[in-house]
Amino acid sequence: MTKREQHQHINKLFYNYVKQNFPEYTISFDEGGGRVYLIPKTNKANDSIEYHQSRHDVCCANWASSKTKTDTIAMEKYLNKITSSTPFPTPSKGTAFMVSMIMRALALGLGAILIATFLYMVIMGILNTMVM
Repeated sequence: MTKREQHQHINKLFYNYVKQNFPEYTISFDEGGGRVYLIPKTNKANDSIEYHQSRHDVCCANWASSKTKTDTIAMEKYLNKITSSTPFPTPSKGTAFMVSMIMRALALGLGAILIATFLYMVIMGILNTMVM
């Protein structure tokens, strides 16, 4: 499963969880920017919950009702549960180590060549000015 597919899977699980356990919220995808708003059907904007689709976290305003804050905590616990059970793929340590060593060797090699070329040009420039 690619990283994108994992994000989509987590989002789908979360939306199903909200629909089943919090029917008093309408899921609004109108804002874009990776944010989805859970708007209470009472249309109280202060009681909206914001969900970020790539960070997989939820938040609400400090002045939201205590029920909204409780709902946010329950959603956050569920998100922590599903994100910890769906690990993102990480490169193997051996591969990452080899790539970093190769990149360092190339950087050092190119740096040494550039310094040698610069010194050669400086020395040749000094010698040419002394001969004339």
